[in-house]
Amino acid sequence: MFGRLIRVDLSSGRSTAEQVPEAEVKAFLGGRGLGLRLGWMTDFRRGHDPFSPEAPFILASGPLAGTGIPMSSRAVAVFVSPLTMRWSYSTVGGSIAVDMRYAGADVLLVTGRAPRPSYILVEDGRAEVRDASDLWGLGTFEAERRLKEVHGRESSVAVIGPAGENLVRFASINHETWRQFGRTGGGAVMGSKNLKAVVFVPGSFSVEAYDPEATWQLVNEMTERLREGAKSYRDNGTLGQLTLPRHWLLPLPLLEGGQAPGLGENIVVQGPEEPLLCALEGHLQALPSGLSQAPLLEEVRARLRAGVRDYYGLGGPHGRS
Repeated sequence: MFGRLIRVDLSSGRSTAEQVPEAEVKAFLGGRGLGLRLGWMTDFRRGHDPFSPEAPFILASGPLAGTGIPMSSRAVAVFVSPLTMRWSYSTVGGSIAVDMRYAGADVLLVTGRAPRPSYILVEDGRAEVRDASDLWGLGTFEAERRLKEVHGRESSVAVIGPAGENLVRFASINHETWRQFGRTGGGAVMGSKNLKAVVFVPGSFSVEAYDPEATWQLVNEMTERLREGAKSYRDNGTLGQLTLPRHWLLPLPLLEGGQAPGLGENIVVQGPEEPLLCALEGHLQALPSGLSQAPLLEEVRARLRAGVRDYYGLGGPHGRS
C-alpha cells in the first residue's frame, strides 16, 4: 500500500521507516497532499525560519507512480518557502517518483542539519547519510554524474548546486540534468541542511495494483486515447496548449469559465518546418504524449532570431506562466 515513510534526522544521522496510517493516506490523497499533511504534523509553522534545522524537507511520490497509468510520474518537494515563509511545494517529472517507490520510500521526510556536506542514499527501504564533501561546490551536472558513477545509471538523483549551497532563496533542485523542482526555493532549504543530494536506487520494492489485469486494461485504453488526442502537443510542445481556450478547457477563472479572453488570438500555433536539433531526447515516465527534448543552444538562438516559440516568452517578463 502507498504510504511507506522514511524519516531522516541529518543532525544525528539516524533514520527510521514506518507506514503512514491508511486513513491519513486516503484523507490526503497524492504526494502533495500527504507531504503537506506530514509537514504540518511536525508542528513547524509558516513564518518560522525555513533555514532552521527543525524545518522539514519532504520528497513524496504518488499512489499511481509505478503503475504505468499515464501522466502519473511526478514527484513533489514540500517545504516552507524561504521566498514566502509559507508552506509550499514544487514538482518534477522524470524517473524519480517511480524510483522512490522501487527504492522503498513513498515519502522521505528530512529534518536536522548535517555537521558536514552530506547526501542521503535510499536503497532497499533504508536511508543512509553519506559524506558529500567532495561534491560541495560542484554544479548539478557534474555532481549528478559522479553520484551515478557510484550508485549506477539507474539511480535517480535530486541535487543542488552552488546557488542552493549559498542559500539563494529561489534556488532550484535538479534531476536528470535538465529537470528541476524549480519553484519557491527548495534548493536553498536543502543547502541550509548541508544536504547536497538525495539518491534513490531502485531495487527490491515493487508497486502492486489491487487488480493488475484491470489496471493494465485501463493503462492501454488511456495510452491509446492520449496518443490519438495529443498530436498538437507532440508537434508543437507547450505552445500546443494555446488551443485549449477554443475548447473551454482552461481552469479560468476559478474553474468556472474555461476561457481566457485574448490568450493566443494573435499567435499561430504550428510546428517548425524543420525539427529542432537536439542534444538529448527521451520518453518521460508514463507519458504517451511524446518525447521530451533538450535542443542545442545554437539551435535555440537561431529560432529566437526568427520568432519566439517559448512557453515563458509568450507571457513576457510579467506573464502569468
